[in-house]
Amino acid sequence: MKKATAILVLIMMVFGICAAYAQGLGSSGDNALGGWNMAEATEGTLPEEAKEAFEKALDGFVGSDIIPVALIGKQVVAGTNYCILAAVAPVVPDAVFEWKLVYVYADLQGGAKLMAIEDIYEEEEEKGAVMGGWEAAEETGAAGDEACEEVLAKALEGFVGSDIELIACLGTQIVAGRNYCMLCRVTPVVPDARGRIALVYIYEDLEGGAKITDILNVELGAGDVY
Repeated sequence: MKKATAILVLIMMVFGICAAYAQGLGSSGDNALGGWNMAEATEGTLPEEAKEAFEKALDGFVGSDIIPVALIGKQVVAGTNYCILAAVAPVVPDAVFEWKLVYVYADLQGGAKLMAIEDIYEEEEEKGAVMGGWEAAEETGAAGDEACEEVLAKALEGFVGSDIELIACLGTQIVAGRNYCMLCRVTPVVPDARGRIALVYIYEDLEGGAKITDILNVELGAGDVY
């Protein structure tokens, strides 16, 4: 009787653990099932698996040119979701591209489909954070852009508390000097810290000095299906 009870308790414990993982509760780290795992690559090229999924998902897509720039994160589901930074422009003369987050799902059978195309700073636009003479950076302005890297490095001199890594320079604004809007990975300097994606605003003055003026979180998660 005691043996049967012990087996029953063990089975219940196993089911409980499995249920917790299925709901993304099994770990508080970046690799928690159901959670987004921040990508490490920031060189402006997609890892091969993400590139393959992107190309399959966009095969036959019409209406807009979509240029992938960097893998932002991926999410393990029944397959894999990819969040990709891309420059998107309608296929019309003199079209102006906009920075977007493109969500692609790769299934377990090797197929892939486009899930959503989201604005990066929709909520911040409502607050005026990216309004007023902002000019989109070239779609090649991912990490590796020397001017952006230099400005970020200057702004980070003496900055403590978090490591900030450039993913892409999204735009600039001419003021009495220049404002920069950069998409970055921000990681607190503590053990087992979990990184986040954020818009980092930097002001560069006329003397060449630079400082961070704002950091706004970007929440990953596909919104309305495109």
